[in-house]
Amino acid sequence: MLTEQDFIEWVEDLRSDDPAWRAVTLRTLWDMPTGDARILPYVEQLLHDNTPCVLGLPYIFGEIRWLAAKALAAERKA
Repeated sequence: MLTEQDFIEWVEDLRSDDPAWRAVTLRTLWDMPTGDARILPYVEQLLHDNTPCVLGLPYIFGEIRWLAAKALAAERKA
């Protein structure tokens, strides 16, 4: 469970105007899920975000929604 401050920071990162920052945040959630159910609605909102981004290295390009789906699955599993 995240502290209130950590939760607020995660939400701010997921709502960032910078797609690269949203992508980094989602990759982090995919690799290290928080296990905090409060974050789920904010990740779910990004399932409709078709903004292009870097999915990984070597450079693999895709959309934010792809990372959101991976992060959401990891969060639900945690």
